[in-house]
Amino acid sequence: MTNTQLYLIRHGETLWNAEKRMQGQLNSDLTSQGIRQAQLLAGKLACLPIETCYTSDSPRAFKTAQLVTQQLTVDMQTDSRLREIAMGTWEGRTRQEIAAKEPLEWQRFWESPHHFQGNNGGETFQMLENRSRAVIDEIINAHPQQKIAIISHRLTIKTLINSLLQRELAELHELPDVEPNSLSILNLKNGDVEVMTYSDTSHYC
Repeated sequence: MTNTQLYLIRHGETLWNAEKRMQGQLNSDLTSQGIRQAQLLAGKLACLPIETCYTSDSPRAFKTAQLVTQQLTVDMQTDSRLREIAMGTWEGRTRQEIAAKEPLEWQRFWESPHHFQGNNGGETFQMLENRSRAVIDEIINAHPQQKIAIISHRLTIKTLINSLLQRELAELHELPDVEPNSLSILNLKNGDVEVMTYSDTSHYC
């Protein structure tokens, strides 16, 4: 029996990534480097039998999806539930500024996400997990035994992988970072999840 495989792809580098600003559900455009990253990944994906594609409707993710699937013949569907965690008043601000003004929430955000309160007017990690896991479960059920590309965001992808592995939110910070335009491949079989590749950027070379 063919297994279901998820190809989880983070969007390419953006202007705010380069400036170390938090993006959340606001947007900044891909840099020339981000576009190049996506074009290189397109060449790698062309060799893989991907059958369908879903993307966050954030412009940076949608643009990445267009670039990485340019050599594939797949339908592309958008879903707002694949967006990045909403960061409220943090969106557009630099990491340095937030850390200086809200050190406790900043520490929780990165090191103990299960304690993060979302006092910035955005989402908690539990809210992110609930909405992103709901859409992934729907996608998996709609495309059994298929290879599915998912273009999303740094913390959304990390939280999804943590959830699919049946790990607690308290363990989320233990997973490595998800790099810009990286590829993570998950193999799903009979309820078991195996991480084949995590945050792979070998296509940069």
